[in-house]
Amino acid sequence: MIKIWHNPRCSKSRASLEVVENSKQEFEVFKYLNEDITDESELIKD
Repeated sequence: MIKIWHNPRCSKSRASLEVVENSKQEFEVFKYLNEDITDESELIKD
């Protein structure tokens, strides 16, 4: 599954989200400005 770290105020982030939405792949959006990062390992997972 694709995980998108998304900032809605960023044009590059919005464009990337649009690409993933159009790809028909399964994905999860993580709005990192609104949510706490509770586990550092989330940042380095493959």
